Amino acid sequence: MLDGFIQITLLKGSTFVTVTGKGIKFNGNVVYRIQKAEFVRLFLNPKTKQIAIQKCRKQDDYSVLFLTRDKNWNWRNGVQLNNQLLKKKIRDFMDWDLENYTYRAYVFFSEEDNAVIFDLKSARKLHKHKIKKYADRRIADAKRNKIYETMIFQFAQQRKLKFQIN
Repeated sequence: MLDGFIQITLLKGSTFVTVTGKGIKFNGNVVYRIQKAEFVRLFLNPKTKQIAIQKCRKQDDYSVLFLTRDKNWNWRNGVQLNNQLLKKKIRDFMDWDLENYTYRAYVFFSEEDNAVIFDLKSARKLHKHKIKKYADRRIADAKRNKIYETMIFQFAQQRKLKFQIN
């Protein structure tokens, strides 16, 4: 009954790369588009301001470990490369402020080269790092919780003292 049909995979969301002060993160859709490759080759084009990744074999020249498959591995989480040289090259030819901002570039897929290419010129500059805001909020929550813990502890001590007196 399904002769002639091909199965398709629908991916949630967009396919993008995020460049931050910590590294370069390829989302799960990128991983899927390069067929969950364990090794890739990275390409930079400073003239066109593009970055590309292409699936390859471990023994190929310039191959880079992309995925490590351990028992907790899930391709949907994406892959982060923390290579300082790659981050510096991108920062320099894009003139980006990676200390304070995050940049997100979307993809186009080259079936001919079996590569995923990102046009960094069209990258969106996202607001200041959410990480700091998140950390500040967590610290505030912890302080508030500490106050509650202290109040509960004091209350418990008072109750204990009352029980000892009676």
